Amino acid sequence: MNHFRKRLLVPVLSRQDPDQSQYSSSVTIRSSRVESNISLLGIDEEGGEKGPLGLTTLHEPQEATPAVDIIFVHGLGGGSRKTWAKSVDPFHFWPKAWLPEDENFGDVRIHSFGYNADWTERRQSILNIHDFAQSLLGEIRNNPSIRRGNTKLILVGHSMGGCVVKKAYILARQDITCKALAERIHSMFFLGTPHRGSDLASILQSMLTVAWGAKPFVNDLLPNSAVLAEINDTFRHYATDLRLWSFYETLPLKMMVVSKLVVERHSATLGFGNEEISSMDADHRQVCKFDNAMDPNYKKLRNALITAIDMIKAENSYPPPRETISQLKSILGVAELAYEDDLAALQELRHPGSCFWLTEEPDLSRWKLGSPDGPPIFWLTGRPAAGKSVLCSHLIDQLSTQNLKCNYFFFKHGKAGRSSLADCFRSLAYQMSLNDPSIAQRILQLERDGESWEQQDDRAIWRKLFVNAIFRLSTITSHIWVVDALDECAKLSSWFKLLPQLPSGIRLFITSRSTDEIERGITSLGPRAVRRSLTNHDTAEDMHAYISARLEDLSLENVDELSGRILTKSQGSFLWVRLVLQEFESAYTDEDIEAILRDVPNDLYNELRCAIKLDINETPHNMEKSISTVCGQLVFIDQASRVHMIHETAREFLLSEDLDSALAVKKSERHGHLAYILCKCLATDAIKIFQGLHPLQGTKLSMAVDTSLVEYAARFFAEHLYQSNSEETATIYELCRFLKTNVLYWFELIAQAGSLQPINRTAINLAGYLRRRTKYVPSIDKDIQLVDAWANDILRVSAKFRSQLLSCPSSIHCLVPPFCPTGSIISTSFTTQTRSLQVKGARELDWDDCLIRIDFPKGKTTTVAHGITCFAIGMSTGQVSLYDCATVQHLSTMRHPERVKLLEFSTDERLLASAGQKHVVVWEHRSSSQIWSSQLFSPPIAMCFPSQLLIHANRANKIITSNVETGEVLTVPWDGNETKSEIPDQPPNKAAFALEMGLLAVGYRSHPIMIFDTGSGALLGSCSSVTSNGIDAMTFNPNMEMSALVVSSADGDLLVFDPRTTELRYKKPNVCANALACSPDGKSLATGDSRGTIEVYDFDGSDSTFLSLIYRINYEEEGVRSVVFSDNGLRLIDCRESQARVWGPPILGQRDADTRTQSDTSSQVPLAPRIFGTLADPDNPEITFIACYSDGERVVCGKTNGEVSLYSAADGQELNVLYRHSRWTSVVAIAIVEHQHVVVSADEAGRILMADISPLASNGLQAKILTDTRFNSAVTGMLTNPDNDRLLVMGREKDELWELPSGRVISIRTPVESGLRSMIVHPQAPNAFIMFTTTVARVFDWSDFKELTSETGVPIHRDGLSLSKDTLVDVTYHGSSPVVEVVKAAGDTSGTHLFCWDILSSDSIADTSILGSRVGLLAPVLRDAIAVIGSTLIFLDRDLWVCSLDLNTFNSAPYGKRHFFVLSEWINVNGDMLYAMTPKGDFVFVNKHGLVIVKAGLDFSEVITLSQQQGWTVHSGSMHRRTSNSIIPTISSIGKTPGTRTRV
Repeated sequence: MNHFRKRLLVPVLSRQDPDQSQYSSSVTIRSSRVESNISLLGIDEEGGEKGPLGLTTLHEPQEATPAVDIIFVHGLGGGSRKTWAKSVDPFHFWPKAWLPEDENFGDVRIHSFGYNADWTERRQSILNIHDFAQSLLGEIRNNPSIRRGNTKLILVGHSMGGCVVKKAYILARQDITCKALAERIHSMFFLGTPHRGSDLASILQSMLTVAWGAKPFVNDLLPNSAVLAEINDTFRHYATDLRLWSFYETLPLKMMVVSKLVVERHSATLGFGNEEISSMDADHRQVCKFDNAMDPNYKKLRNALITAIDMIKAENSYPPPRETISQLKSILGVAELAYEDDLAALQELRHPGSCFWLTEEPDLSRWKLGSPDGPPIFWLTGRPAAGKSVLCSHLIDQLSTQNLKCNYFFFKHGKAGRSSLADCFRSLAYQMSLNDPSIAQRILQLERDGESWEQQDDRAIWRKLFVNAIFRLSTITSHIWVVDALDECAKLSSWFKLLPQLPSGIRLFITSRSTDEIERGITSLGPRAVRRSLTNHDTAEDMHAYISARLEDLSLENVDELSGRILTKSQGSFLWVRLVLQEFESAYTDEDIEAILRDVPNDLYNELRCAIKLDINETPHNMEKSISTVCGQLVFIDQASRVHMIHETAREFLLSEDLDSALAVKKSERHGHLAYILCKCLATDAIKIFQGLHPLQGTKLSMAVDTSLVEYAARFFAEHLYQSNSEETATIYELCRFLKTNVLYWFELIAQAGSLQPINRTAINLAGYLRRRTKYVPSIDKDIQLVDAWANDILRVSAKFRSQLLSCPSSIHCLVPPFCPTGSIISTSFTTQTRSLQVKGARELDWDDCLIRIDFPKGKTTTVAHGITCFAIGMSTGQVSLYDCATVQHLSTMRHPERVKLLEFSTDERLLASAGQKHVVVWEHRSSSQIWSSQLFSPPIAMCFPSQLLIHANRANKIITSNVETGEVLTVPWDGNETKSEIPDQPPNKAAFALEMGLLAVGYRSHPIMIFDTGSGALLGSCSSVTSNGIDAMTFNPNMEMSALVVSSADGDLLVFDPRTTELRYKKPNVCANALACSPDGKSLATGDSRGTIEVYDFDGSDSTFLSLIYRINYEEEGVRSVVFSDNGLRLIDCRESQARVWGPPILGQRDADTRTQSDTSSQVPLAPRIFGTLADPDNPEITFIACYSDGERVVCGKTNGEVSLYSAADGQELNVLYRHSRWTSVVAIAIVEHQHVVVSADEAGRILMADISPLASNGLQAKILTDTRFNSAVTGMLTNPDNDRLLVMGREKDELWELPSGRVISIRTPVESGLRSMIVHPQAPNAFIMFTTTVARVFDWSDFKELTSETGVPIHRDGLSLSKDTLVDVTYHGSSPVVEVVKAAGDTSGTHLFCWDILSSDSIADTSILGSRVGLLAPVLRDAIAVIGSTLIFLDRDLWVCSLDLNTFNSAPYGKRHFFVLSEWINVNGDMLYAMTPKGDFVFVNKHGLVIVKAGLDFSEVITLSQQQGWTVHSGSMHRRTSNSIIPTISSIGKTPGTRTRV
């Protein structure tokens, strides 16, 4: 069918000879109509010569040296001649026939460029806009006339030709060999150019595809095509150096049955600030074709070209020599061109497309024309921060593009060189001299006459330099002055006295605030000045566009709604808007945004009222009158009751250190007074009432409490305290009163805002305040000790409990203090309260150096990187998680396409690079957006990221440098020179960069470490003194004064080389580090090994290459994969297995205060290092298994050293060691046979001991061993029957049924099914038990192990799990009706799944049926089940909260209760947590070497709901106090149905 349609369309779309047959003639007519009406984007239907391909010179000036080259570029389907001619008549080819005859083009060389963009050719094309642009650039480069000259270039593009012109310019800017040529391109003219594509391109593309195949250059013109988007996005970065003119069509192109604009205005214009936009009274074809030279459209285009030519000539006519410029600077005292910096800063602030409303104002348009009858002065007034300066920058840009001599100055109060009239006058004179040679000569003559301006006052400079010299020149009328912020001028009154002497020819634009003095001055100018007041309405549209664009850049949702709210609250203040948007950059949740909108102060009214009340103990009734009376005119209250300083200058004046006045504000005193008021506020009940608590509810005192200041006080009291005078005693008294009473409510208030950053700042500020306070008060002072203890605890609590506080802020009251170390101030102050949770047993006495542990439920950690304010963790799953370095709060998550191998922040932290074996990706990590990626052809071994350049070294011996903004890639091999023979044939395994030194160190197995130059790849040397079996890690010291390359060899040696000489300077054996990191200041080195040990060394010795051990973290757990220092060098972050840890060793903060001597290394005696943590201690083994007695009083525990011990369930204390297995053989299973007073335990070697634990055993005597049996298989679990006379021992290869207490083996069974097996007592028949496998269940008799079910067993259907794709790795059972099964699976549906089984039996146990279903909604949040009591499931969620729910109602009403959390450090090395719930309702958890007992845990609760989209959502409740109703009606049956856990 497609072939048939193509045959029909070929004659229609082809061009036929008119002399053919009648049939052919009719086809020709149809063809002509189709070509005419489908022509688009520059297609010309007239006959005649299209014109030659390539660059053709149409006119070469004969009587003048060319000053400008103009190049015309046609569009789609056009030609180098045809596009620019209305007919075949040579007269109509206007670039060749008309322009050379125009005297304004006498010294202009004219060219036309042709390329094959014929869409009608009956063959496919591979060419696109990029190809055409390359061709154009090559023709220009190689044209002898252009190449040999130094003329400026003007490029004129019609339709697609404009896109070709832009792309050619981009290619020139990106090619270093074209740098000079790109700088010569001055202007671009776009005639009907579809910058954003054309709708009609879609029609043409479809027809061509059907007819004779696609043409890429047509596809490029589709609306919003990726090609055009890429060109536009890149062009905008380079276009600021160009002058742009855009002409758009206004008449539709007539087609067969419709008329339509080919290129709409929005597509034909760019919207740049340096772009002039004009309409053409023509359709798409006729915008470049004219009847004669009097055609209005031609005159419009010609005049614009002349303007561009004049601008080029003006720029070339007066280039002051360098000596002249230097001389002018010296004469006028203009050392730094501050005015250019000010303008550039404002241009960056200005949003594209904004401010045009001002230049379109009728009054301003008349002012620009400079009419003799018009006012020469335009004065714009407005409130502070309303955008006046940015409007000035826009006006300056507009005047500059119109070739007007614009001179400008920005006043800055108190800034040297920017605040006086003399500064302004000298700067304006300097700029005028650069634009006007006659002015420059006059100034130079004045200098030769002996005049000097540096010591002259403003009046003398005005009179001698301007009135007597510059104003007398005839060229003065071409100059314009723009002066911003005149109100910040030091001697404003002098300005109005001098202005009457300003010549009428000079036009002056001024902005200022509206003050009485300025209003009187403007009035005195009379008709010479026109005044315009800036209103909120004037800037509303610009502000809205700016806000929307910034919000979109931040990838925020609900942009319109947020824009409206910000705009409404701003009240026309751009400064306020910028502050809000700046805060938004660090926002990651909707709650953050709400907090920012609430916190950024735009209403100080109520806060001031509350502060005044606390200060004077009286309540002012009329705040407006009170503030005006106290502050005079320095402060005002607007219509929205918002308090403002009258101007920034007032604030700077009042805070001036040398101000001798009663109005002077001494910073330290005022900060201290504010700190006193804020601490006093926090010590009252206001903070409780602010959070909805009413301790005095219903009383008059409650009604009188003012909460207006609470929020500010909570966030900033410590900021003021830090900057206060630390001698004052009143402030610390109020501070201690707050810490003793309301500090927990303060924690809650901060956490409710969604960020713990203020808590960390508070701790730092308190510590800083104390350091100064101890100069006046001894450190043993009770108040000092109290504040010091809280400064430490505040920091520790926010780090250790960050996730719990953020998810449940009220947990700080009853749940957090009991889990803190017993010696901490928060524990001693708040755990004795009866309302608090009770935690007994193995608790730390003091805080350890590990601030926080971050657990990852899926995958393994692989690497860690630290930036300035955040750090990132890479995972084996490809996940990259970002955290705030101060609060360790999770910020964002990114997904790398493979296992993450390397992470690196850019030096400014704006970007993050992740690399694996085959891919490297660059992220804008704050928004989790990917901005660049590349496929790797060799695995990377080292990476660094200076600015936008990402550099990595790979195993193919190459250094790859990628510009992530432009896409440019540079490859430098380090094996491609004459030294190649020295480089091993094997690939390297480790490398490290030292970019500051330009070095790359590369390690090979069994070869010396080699040092290369990163720029050339040249081999600089090799560390030949040491050859190892490989390199585990290497790093350079970043401090160039401590030149050191640190290497960890596979032999275990730690080596320090001088990279400049390649000499070995230090060697330390048996370190065995597989991770290395230097602190940012280069003073310390951290190492991590495979045993989990971290060591910190100081670089000591005269040459800083001797390593002194100052700190060690001993943890015999998972090996350290990666370690880094924080940016301030005070913290360490490591990653190991599925966990990352943040360490805060105090010694790192104390290091700068150390006074260790720096002597020769041979005589240096290193200080004893601080050791934290312990390796495996035979006297302190870890607990590996627990079993509880049915009375809830005792717990039997097995340990890693083979001990079986008895513990108290009341306080977690060890009562007695009952007996022992072989030393260092871990106990893996325990069964308590209470009626027989027997304990049975199995160890990992398959040895099973049965012991008599009669009451004598609990009185300090060891139990008597009854049997000692070798099971000859790994034991996976044990189960006793209800009568306590049978024991089922389960193993990997067999199961045995034993008689108790004799230990006689009754029966042995070899499993039929492979995979997981687990057993429970039959809930309907106590004389039987059920064995569950992956697919079936089987019922056996307890007496003889006889199977009661049929050979096929009872089918088990676990919905949601696939037998072929999932492996069951762990199963536990709880309850009896129903039986709750918790399955942990690995595979496609990895995670924890919960099933409820109804186990039914009829008359015969053999007829047992098992029915049930999966509680699928719970799977995303479930970690494990703890117990089932009745229909209540008590479980642990993935965030380690103990929760409960009703199994009968959960599927229909998915809500439950959250009670308390447990600590991640209780997770053992296998990633499991050991726990049990006693019949008394107490919880028993294993904390490595001991037990933790949590009592009354279920007395605290919040109602939570669960959804698949959002997870848990808190519905109601609070952790302030115990709940009155228990969730458990009875717990007497707990423990009656024992369960077991097995692993395959």
